Amino acid sequence: MTILNRFCPEMSDIMAIRLECGTCDAAISYLPDSWNTAATLKCPNCAVELVSPSLQTKGSIALRELAESLKLLRNTPNLGFRLRLEFDSPNR
Repeated sequence: MTILNRFCPEMSDIMAIRLECGTCDAAISYLPDSWNTAATLKCPNCAVELVSPSLQTKGSIALRELAESLKLLRNTPNLGFRLRLEFDSPNR
């Protein structure tokens, strides 16, 4: 028999969106509801551009869409469902 432990946070449990620089590994966190996806975000350590409205890479587009979707899901009452993300338990 296998026992699976899962961690299933709701959208309201998300405290921040954390970006880690691919160049120097420095990290910066943004509150999901206040992140301005139209702004250019630079690494606080090496100043490499992490996200910019002018960047049209798949990753940049997906990240902006994710941030906007999180805002919508967190701030729209009565969606008719509860969305939870499922992860392995952090205690594993």
